Amino acid sequence: MNKRVFFISEPSVRISIGKGGELKWEIDDLLTNTALDFDGSCTPSFIGRVSADVTGRLIMDRLESRVDTRGVDVYSDVPVPLTVTAESGASRPALYSIPSAEAFNPVWPRFEEGDMVVWGGYFSVDKSVHPRLIELLKYASARKTRMVYVPYFTELQVPRVTRVMPEIFDNLELAQTVVATTGVMDRLFDSPDLKSMYHDHVKFYAPGFYALDGTADRYDVAFASDGKTYPSGITLADLLKSLS
Repeated sequence: MNKRVFFISEPSVRISIGKGGELKWEIDDLLTNTALDFDGSCTPSFIGRVSADVTGRLIMDRLESRVDTRGVDVYSDVPVPLTVTAESGASRPALYSIPSAEAFNPVWPRFEEGDMVVWGGYFSVDKSVHPRLIELLKYASARKTRMVYVPYFTELQVPRVTRVMPEIFDNLELAQTVVATTGVMDRLFDSPDLKSMYHDHVKFYAPGFYALDGTADRYDVAFASDGKTYPSGITLADLLKSLS
């Protein structure tokens, strides 16, 4: 792989409370973690935003060790989104998120033909950043990059999918390839048949579609529009590298 890969998302933090009261923190965003795991012939670049507080600094320290962060926008008025879970399972996860009043204003890179741009997550449907994000994506598309949309979000982030469907369609209009779990696609289009879902809802926008079964660590490709067979237990990074 000689071309560059740009990941666009917003990292959040998950704090897990162990049964003995011990605390563990981790970055809780699929594309941020995929950028960190991306092992190719180029250093991946990350475009997004983080807070200027201690949690934001922890995230940046981890990103800067493996990712080009020149495109990260830093806001100072609120902390990063935080999810708290208890390993005992005694209560539901809780999401603490305050929208930043500061405009999303990253440094735009000079995309080149053949670069891959991968974006998604709640960040892609967040109404407070959506107009500026779409401007950036249109610029990337005009530069003839490979546009890969990865929709994902939790029920805590999006309790009612109908409220974000306009933003979903805006993203689909700019995508050449869509990669998503079967669970997310079922929430979006309420169809258990992946082939029909592709032809009825995705193909009009993006000729490439890959539906994944599994967790944020390892997946099986349940449907691939290219008709290829992919090994089981692959990571999202592995799939993206095979598409480049």
